Amino acid sequence: MELEDESAAGTEADSGSEEDDTIRLTFRSATVSDITLKVRPTTKCSTILKAYLKKAGLSDKYPSTPKAKGKKGKPSGPALYVDGERMDPDAEIGTADLDDGDLVEVSGF
Repeated sequence: MELEDESAAGTEADSGSEEDDTIRLTFRSATVSDITLKVRPTTKCSTILKAYLKKAGLSDKYPSTPKAKGKKGKPSGPALYVDGERMDPDAEIGTADLDDGDLVEVSGF
């Protein structure tokens, strides 16, 4: 499993290499309270965003991550932001050099 929500994390055994390469990230937006997800550095941002939207109860409103360009050629729709920079949906979250417990912003609703 590439990602899981924090509530399910305590039900799995902490031994094994699968648990060793995961990090917990806190996702924050202006409209939803903080959500913590456990992810692997190799997980694509689009997959993480989809899991966040599902956990936040917004997957019906945003069924897929839009890649269409909005005004002025900029991507539109929800996206992950690290240090104020929009993450490419196809990028792996590990490219952002995040540590366990770091904050990722979700914006574009």
